Amino acid sequence: MRSIFILMFLLLFAGKVYSQEKAIIPLKTKAEYLELSKSQKVAGFIFLGGGMALLAYAAPGNVSFDTLPFVVIGGAGLTLGSIPFFISAGKNRKRAMNAATSLELRRLSPSPSTGQSSAATFLTLHLKL
Repeated sequence: MRSIFILMFLLLFAGKVYSQEKAIIPLKTKAEYLELSKSQKVAGFIFLGGGMALLAYAAPGNVSFDTLPFVVIGGAGLTLGSIPFFISAGKNRKRAMNAATSLELRRLSPSPSTGQSSAATFLTLHLKL
């Protein structure tokens, strides 16, 4: 009897230990997506401008051969590094344009089948992502 109790106790906690819990992902509003898109676009332009400035500095050939590879690789890296910022800015802008939220007050008419005599009012939230 004691071993059955211990076994049941262990099985009770084993289900919780081995199960996965879903992480709650907070939904963002249209304004938050637009702000994120704008900051990513600014970061993309900063990287692109920095990379182009380094490449323009190395283009005339007035740079010593010791520093030339670092300048060219750094400029190309910064220029190519701006691409993911522009891609994610475009995706977040699309998400912002698709996100539509509305808050609405609805009135439920009384139902003769349930015997309600007054109308119920409730709040509804519509969210489209």
